[in-house]
Parts: sequence; structure tokens; C-alpha cells
Amino acid sequence: MSAFSRRKFLATAGVTTLGTLLTRGCGSSEPPAPSATETAAPAANVNPADAPETPKAKLGFIALTDAAPLVIAKEKGFFGKYGMTEVEVIKQASWGSPGTTWCWVPMAAALTGRTF
Repeated sequence: MSAFSRRKFLATAGVTTLGTLLTRGCGSSEPPAPSATETAAPAANVNPADAPETPKAKLGFIALTDAAPLVIAKEKGFFGKYGMTEVEVIKQASWGSPGTTWCWVPMAAALTGRTF
């Protein structure tokens, strides 16, 4: 067993946190300058031949961790940067909703010429 007990760890962590807060609290009151990653990226130069056919899309997702790239891309403006200015990222209740509503029904209607 280690001589470093849980109580000693908590006390050390508390003192370290307090020391950090005191030293940062006594510093300058100016906010830090934004870093390169925090500034917004300029719009990309998209060749008109490479531009998307339509600027709108509806993207359905289920609230799982693998949907994070869609949400982050929407929040950071990546769709608009590449010409997709009217993208909707919509949370769905289950797997049946996005697949049935936005994928199979319009595809079947386009192939058969009927409405479903």
C-alpha cells in the first residue's frame, strides 16, 4: 500500500486548487487574446464547379456520441464555409425516424413516380 492516503491526496488537491485560484485571481484583468484555434476560419474559396448542387440539407441524428461531428460542424459553421448555408441538424427519437422519413420515402417516390 502506498503511504499517500486518500485524505492526503484530497488535501494536496485542495491546496493546489486554492493556490492556482489565488495566483490567477491576482493576475492582470485583461482577457487573454484568442488563439488561432478560437478565431473563426475565413470562408473557403470554393470553385463554382465544385460548389454543392443545393445549399440546403436536413440531417437527422440520434443523440449518441457518434453524432458529435454533425453537431460540432453545424455549431462551428463548417457547412456554411463550404456553401451549405441552409443545413438543419435535427435530433430524432429513434433509428426509424431518419431512415424512413428522409431516406427511403423520398427515394422510393423518385424511383416509382408515386407518393408514399
